Amino acid sequence: MLYWIIELFLIFFVGAVLGYIIEVFYRRFVSRHKWMNPGFLNGPYLPLYGFGLVFLYLICEYINFNYIPSEIEIILKILIITFSLTLVEFIAGLIFIKGLHIKLWDYSHQWGNIMGIICPLYSFFWGIIGLGYYVGLHNITKMIVEAWSINPLSSFFVGIILGIFLIDMAISFNLATKISQFAKEKNIVVRFEEMKVSALAISEKFKDKISNGFDEYQRKLEEIKEDLVNPNDRDDRLAIIGFITSFIGFLIFPIPLCIKGYKSKKHQKLALAGVIISFIEILALVILIIIFY
Repeated sequence: MLYWIIELFLIFFVGAVLGYIIEVFYRRFVSRHKWMNPGFLNGPYLPLYGFGLVFLYLICEYINFNYIPSEIEIILKILIITFSLTLVEFIAGLIFIKGLHIKLWDYSHQWGNIMGIICPLYSFFWGIIGLGYYVGLHNITKMIVEAWSINPLSSFFVGIILGIFLIDMAISFNLATKISQFAKEKNIVVRFEEMKVSALAISEKFKDKISNGFDEYQRKLEEIKEDLVNPNDRDDRLAIIGFITSFIGFLIFPIPLCIKGYKSKKHQKLALAGVIISFIEILALVILIIIFY
């Protein structure tokens, strides 16, 4: 079971990083013609693509049609992949729009779009990606991932990346909360991609609603861009998250969380306890490796 979880984490991070690389070059040479950090997080990963690759792997590995011709099986799997990845994209977009009033991407100008979150063109692209993965990459991915997951040291690699990822998530959602609060007050949807370019980024149809307070909106977004998040609150959360996750058993990933959270005056001892627990788990793993190898 542990190996299977490590496999999924590895697949998730490989997909997230590859997706980030794709989106960086897409923005540079196709959509915006400039180098930009795509997505919601600060680091070089896009969770949407991570979940997408996990779905690709699970569908190709565990969904089989044994009693139908192979050509039909391929078509059915590609249709399932296309539907699944489109559904993941829709759910992710809907959570941000309805929950945080933030639109991470916008397909409003595309034919047949639904709420600007999904559209036939990009569902077609998901299908092409799925076909390419199924035909050429799944067996290679499976071989590499299985080889990594059976090595105990791979949990250290997964832990380090996961720790950095969780820190990034904590910081980024703190920022999202600031954006969300103001967006809800003004009953607008902030286009996050545009906000990276200019603090004036705003859904065009909502401009009239805040015409009287547009200066305030601009000032607030400039403040948000400077990430005016109370550092004490952030450190408190990181200390608590690090301590809790130190018991999960992925060994090293709580350590960077706890080190960051150690700045918390309120939960400093909790963060220190999390570091100690993580090091005890690391020591236990080292002893097991020595015994069994």
